[in-house]
Amino acid sequence: MNINRFITRINSYAVKMLSNGAARVYIKNSEALRASNFFADKTIKIERKKGRIDITLDPNGKKRIMGTARGELLELKDKETAAAIGHVTRVSVTFRKNKISITIHSEDEAQMRREKAFISKLTKGQPLRKGSFFSGLGMLSFSIKEGLASQGFETEIAFANDSNELAMACNLEGNPIWRDASHDAVAITDDLNHMSLDALPDDVDIVEVGYPCVAFSALANPAKRDLNHPDTGTLFIPLVNALRKLNPAVIIFENVPAFGESVTLELISRSMPGYRFEQKVFNGHDFGELEARPRVCVVAVSKGLPMFNFESLPMPSRTEAPSLSTFLNELSDDHVAWRKMEHVKARDNMKNIGYRNCLYSGVENAITTIPASYASPKAGSPMIQHPTQPDLQRQIMPDEHANIRRLPATLKKLVVDVWTGSHPMVSNKGSFTAAHRLLGNGVSRNIWSFVGAIVATYFKDICNRFASPLSTQLSLPGLTKFGNKNLDAA
Repeated sequence: MNINRFITRINSYAVKMLSNGAARVYIKNSEALRASNFFADKTIKIERKKGRIDITLDPNGKKRIMGTARGELLELKDKETAAAIGHVTRVSVTFRKNKISITIHSEDEAQMRREKAFISKLTKGQPLRKGSFFSGLGMLSFSIKEGLASQGFETEIAFANDSNELAMACNLEGNPIWRDASHDAVAITDDLNHMSLDALPDDVDIVEVGYPCVAFSALANPAKRDLNHPDTGTLFIPLVNALRKLNPAVIIFENVPAFGESVTLELISRSMPGYRFEQKVFNGHDFGELEARPRVCVVAVSKGLPMFNFESLPMPSRTEAPSLSTFLNELSDDHVAWRKMEHVKARDNMKNIGYRNCLYSGVENAITTIPASYASPKAGSPMIQHPTQPDLQRQIMPDEHANIRRLPATLKKLVVDVWTGSHPMVSNKGSFTAAHRLLGNGVSRNIWSFVGAIVATYFKDICNRFASPLSTQLSLPGLTKFGNKNLDAA
């Protein structure tokens, strides 16, 4: 087909780095070359500068467009090309009339930009900007911030997103992470599927992703797991788009262990070739938590940064949790919370399907997981045994649940307000269900504070490679302080 007007063409080409330090760009597109007037045997001039190569027709040029039986081709293969474009994997080639421009591909440009900014902040001791998807009460963000601070790295929250308005309201009002938010910080309450990417800030260094676990839970309907889940099966698509917009150097995912082997994670990693993904499963019992609550931590690091490897980083010695009674209130023997719960006990007899009535007296230092749906009493969830009447038991109260989650005092108060009806976003009757759901969707603080600390040791390694004076000594994170600031205080 004949086209009367010239059409600018922009094509992507691979770059091959040679062992002698040269870079090779091979352009075999005779149609585009001819349309731009770069015919076989035409002499050209090549001008190189940082991040760009311009090629123009020049009768005095020293290089020619090559002619082959299959048409014209242009090949650059020298160290000067490598010096201009750097060690990139792809370039964008723009064909215009009488001019060809070679620039760093957007993916490589984004990688170089995030890594340069990240290394600069680390070596200068500047605060790192953090973002949080599916933030809920923000305890994942709080805990990682705590661990990073324990090793001397300051962070500031730049954005948080969640679709639950109540969770985000409590997060904003009660989570200490907002005390030192960035100047352009934004909290977005919206479904990620519908959220405008324009609302996201620029240049975020670390992003935490508490990806919804409903499609990976052992309790999920097998027909609705992973990509087949009707609500979250395709949620990774807008997430990847948002991560590309934010361009972080480090991404930390939190989820149930099955997420680590999911097709969802595989597609996320394949959609983000500029990152290397590493993962490790942690158990709360190893970190002094009452609940085992095993979780996979997936860390994605920009591929131009040094390797991140969990196995090369120091792990803690196992710590025994305090007894359950440490976190419980003293309830009178005739308190209304004590009930027979016959429907729960009935399940205890159904041994063939694995249910049991999980009773605890308070002396134990390990319990079953408190789920987000805990407000509805069910077999398998932890219950407290009445001290004198064996036929009575009760649920863990929201304030006790908050104690087990080790919430900061300001955040715990808001969750209790939701339970008792003092929070303006619930009725004056309060919501036992909403309070437990907020808490049950949270994380084990000790695990993720430690994750923050081991990520910090990796940051120290980067600092050392770039001659930063920061100490390389690792100390395990405290559970109550960000640096010198006690953020657990009310």
